[in-house]
Amino acid sequence: MRFELKPNYDSYKEDWSYVDHEVFVKVKQNKIQKEAFSLAARALVNQHLENDVVILKRNGATTDKNGDYLSLHLLPLKDYHLNNYQLGNAGSPTFPWVLLLISGLLLFIASSNFVNLSLAHSLNRNREVGTRKVLGGTTWELIKQLWVEAMLVLFIALLLGVLLVGVGIQEYNKLMNYSLSLWDLLSPLNFVVFVSSFLLLSLFAGAYPAWRIAKQNTLRSLKGTVTYKKSKLQNTLTVFQFSIAS
Repeated sequence: MRFELKPNYDSYKEDWSYVDHEVFVKVKQNKIQKEAFSLAARALVNQHLENDVVILKRNGATTDKNGDYLSLHLLPLKDYHLNNYQLGNAGSPTFPWVLLLISGLLLFIASSNFVNLSLAHSLNRNREVGTRKVLGGTTWELIKQLWVEAMLVLFIALLLGVLLVGVGIQEYNKLMNYSLSLWDLLSPLNFVVFVSSFLLLSLFAGAYPAWRIAKQNTLRSLKGTVTYKKSKLQNTLTVFQFSIAS
């Protein structure tokens, strides 16, 4: 839309302090000296925004590091989507990190529950573990078997999670004004982070219960008299879990 067609254009065309649009500048240099631009634009600000500077001084405003009450700055286009300057209806740059923190806490709670439930359910497998040890199975072989089983459960949960993302991502995009797609997970960086997170979670949630189960006394396992006392790690996880939930 041309400026001349905007309402009240004639009333505000000489008012430099009237801000109703954003200006995009294409530059030739690969690297822009932002500070040099602000200093070069100082004369323009002093000439056309003198009254605004007077008002800022009267209201007790403080100067920036260059000693200016009001100045012009360049914002890289990559920072336009998320900024703290209320440009383009953008959100705060910290908002994605808040979402990431919340998701991390939810994963921590889920992992803690998985560890406790795995140990509780393992009481039903004591005789199986004891029999495998009697037949020559080593502790390390049992740990690998139990860990692989846990990874399969986690992988099924991962597939269900991806399915839920595919179902709900459109509504999420509408709510957050985003344009994410399920294929974004397959970009090189996201894929590496995705797979690394899965492996770390499987190591945390699967390896520890497998180690606790496999190291039990063979005779007590065969008799089915094994009991699990909560370790310090489990107690710590429970405390953190309730702290996060509260």
